Amino acid sequence: MRTLGDRLERAELVDRVFGGEFTADDDLFELLAATEPGSVPPLYIACGTEEDRLMPANGRLADAARARGVAVTTDFRPGVHEWGLWDDVIQDVIVWLPLRA
Repeated sequence: MRTLGDRLERAELVDRVFGGEFTADDDLFELLAATEPGSVPPLYIACGTEEDRLMPANGRLADAARARGVAVTTDFRPGVHEWGLWDDVIQDVIVWLPLRA
């Protein structure tokens, strides 16, 4: 098992979410590599581009998913990691969702 400091950009945040231990079951890159590409639903990956420390990881995840044949919509727009950005993004996610009536 890896500790939080091994490769995480936001270790303090992940520590609160995962309780201090980050395993392969928590790693989106590991999960993606271990999953049959046809079984992964389309992904919508959004992130603010202005000083958001999660931007590089989001870009890498989008690239890794595409390399595995997963349909990915990216929404990298100006903004920082805060509610104002996410209030706008969620409207686009709702429109994008492949919901059927």
